Amino acid sequence: MNTKVIIAGLIFGVPIILFGIIGNCLVVIAVSKKRSLRSTTNYLLVNLAISDVTCLIFSLMAVFAEYIPLTSGTLADIMCKFFLSYNVPAMASIVSILTLTVLAVERYHAVVKPMKRWMRLKANTIKYAFCAIWLTGILFTLPMFINGYYKETSKSCRQYLYWNRLGYLTYQVSIIGSVVFISFAVIVVCYFHIVRNLYFRKKNVNFGEHSVAERLRNQRKRHVVKLSLSVTLVFVVFLLPFGILMILKFFNERAYRSYYEIAAILFFLEAGINPFLYAFQSTNFRQAFKQILKCS
Repeated sequence: MNTKVIIAGLIFGVPIILFGIIGNCLVVIAVSKKRSLRSTTNYLLVNLAISDVTCLIFSLMAVFAEYIPLTSGTLADIMCKFFLSYNVPAMASIVSILTLTVLAVERYHAVVKPMKRWMRLKANTIKYAFCAIWLTGILFTLPMFINGYYKETSKSCRQYLYWNRLGYLTYQVSIIGSVVFISFAVIVVCYFHIVRNLYFRKKNVNFGEHSVAERLRNQRKRHVVKLSLSVTLVFVVFLLPFGILMILKFFNERAYRSYYEIAAILFFLEAGINPFLYAFQSTNFRQAFKQILKCS
């Protein structure tokens, strides 16, 4: 990484990270302060915001890891395990994927299976879903933390303390297969049925108050689904290049170094763009953001 890349990273990367951290913190504050925003969907968006903030903070340290002087020892190993590698951002990304999956399933039951209320998350049970999501993210990335260490000869953080390069590649591929592909398969199936139910279902012709009430309910459902779907699509589009690049690193180091900066910028941008999606699509979020900024 040359001097021009570092300057470009500071000019473009730092503002993205700062706006991302501030914006996601606004989401957390807005839902906690405004009663009208306290819904199951928005609680899941709060969990997504927390994982994005975690990802942004620790990714910033990992980007400049090679410029932080270290000497071999326990402290260097701890720094590599938690701060100077992408272990924590990887865990936060898994948390984001699982949160989006739970969000898709929750919307599916709300729109397609509204009578099965016992299958939906509630305000007093969603905390257990959060604990399960974060625990799963920790368990999936635990080998990264165990195997991370500082290599004195190369002056860099490595992931092969107790396994070889092939073992680490196998682990990464299994993570992508078990978490990413399965999660996105569930998301695609859920939103397929949701969109079909909301936009292509044969509607009964009713008149009067019942028809008006039903239209209003469908409008609210469509609004929530659009917001949830847009957040999911942004996550896929912006994070997919980085995931592909991390696998490409094992096969073509030159290609990895050529496209790393672009993929890293997209990675940061995804974590910071969600609050703008909420403000653009949700009047309640937009008003809450304005009130918080005025008070501050």
